[in-house]
Formats: sequence, C-alpha cells, structure tokens
Amino acid sequence: MHASLLLADPLADQLDAITVLVNQLRGEVQQLRAENAQLRQQVYELKCDVGYWKSCHAGSVARHLKAQRELEIANAEIRQLKAERFGKKSEKNSSTDRSNELHDPANPPPSKKKAGQQPERPVPQPRDY
Repeated sequence: MHASLLLADPLADQLDAITVLVNQLRGEVQQLRAENAQLRQQVYELKCDVGYWKSCHAGSVARHLKAQRELEIANAEIRQLKAERFGKKSEKNSSTDRSNELHDPANPPPSKKKAGQQPERPVPQPRDY
C-alpha cells in the first residue's frame, strides 16, 4: 500500500500543477480578449478618421481645381485685354496699302491732301479780340 500512495502523490502534484497552469492560461486569454476588444475599437475609430480625412482631401482638391479654373479664366481675360489694349489696331490702315482695288492708269486716283492750308480754300479771317 505504501507504494500506491507514493505513486498517487506525484499524479496529484501533476494535476495541481496542470490546474494552476490552466487557470493562468484562462487569465491570459481573458486579458488578450480585452486587449483585442480595445484594438478593434481603435481600428473602428481609425477607419472613421480615414473617411473624414479622405472627404477633407476630396474637398480641398475640388477647391483647388475650381481656383485653378478661375485663374485660367482670369489669365485668358488678361491676355485678351492686353491684346486689345497693346495689340495692332484693326481700324488703322497700314502704311503699305494691300487692297485689291485696281486703278485705271488713264484715270489716276486722287492724291492725298497735305496737312495745313489747302490751295483751293479761302484764307480764314483774322480774329478780333
């Protein structure tokens, strides 16, 4: 009998050690589950933040494109106004007339009048102050 008590004793010790180990593992599992829940909450919050920042970025890109279009329109208007202001005058005749009018050599075109007093016009009367 004495031998059977000696054999039972190590088994009880092993069972106690296994029970302690199982209890430790259960505690670790609970701790890991709590940590997992916290991490899931953080992931959810970060996903919400991603959506917020994506929408902010999309809004700023839209504003940038709108401002860029307005700038292009303003630059085009500036170019047009500069061309109107400083460009060649369309109403002014060029020094070399490139018209397609044909002149009859027998009937020459009338010559241009010079500036100042014209020979066929009477002299203006002097002013009486």
